[in-house]
Amino acid sequence: VAYSGPINPQTRGTKEIYRAFSAIERAGRNWYPLHFRTIVAETQFAFGKMRIVALSPSGNAWAANMASVHSRLTSGLSPRTAPQPAVNLASIVLHIDYENEAVLLGSDLETHANLGLKTVVSHPWTQSRRKASLYKVAHHGSPTACIPEIWQPLVESEAQSALTPFINGKVRLPSDADVARIKGYTPKIHATAPVAKHIPKTTAAERQLTTFLRNATGLSKRMGHLRYRKKPGQTEWTCEMDGAAHRL
Repeated sequence: VAYSGPINPQTRGTKEIYRAFSAIERAGRNWYPLHFRTIVAETQFAFGKMRIVALSPSGNAWAANMASVHSRLTSGLSPRTAPQPAVNLASIVLHIDYENEAVLLGSDLETHANLGLKTVVSHPWTQSRRKASLYKVAHHGSPTACIPEIWQPLVESEAQSALTPFINGKVRLPSDADVARIKGYTPKIHATAPVAKHIPKTTAAERQLTTFLRNATGLSKRMGHLRYRKKPGQTEWTCEMDGAAHRL
């Protein structure tokens, strides 16, 4: 409610969340936060049973996240814009299991001391999940999320994998080193868009721009999406690429 004011570039995300919760409540439906080992859904299909479980956040991570939110709302300052936390402790990793198949959606969870990704994936219960043949790479393939602990016990060798690029100032993910690291686990890696590159100093305008912007970066407006399909009985996933999506 504190951040649900008029939609503008600083509040549009929280306004959208506020509307979603309000719609759920008006419909008389229940909502609840997901935690480690929460069963999100169980459905019976003609080809078998599907179960979706949350692998994160852990109880300690959720408590730390809520304490951080609470401290900002009780600081005595009138909230104007939603804060951007330094770490995402509430990110939800999902494991989808059906018949002899599994999909792992890595979300944006990173490794943070005893609260993040490494703690979740190192738990015996997590490691007892079926290995995924399709993996949405966590946190854009960054070193803080692309760790051996998630690949070796939870993802099949040479599984299909996909990621979304990210740019924020000097930070551009995945880096060449990140891509090489992922390819060490599987060569079947796709991205939804190109990774942003430094602006080449080819024109007078570009050379002038880089005189006062030390690390000017060109933003590509090209985007795409990936669609993976695998019918019951098939042995391989098919990857359909649209727009700027491509294989790394």
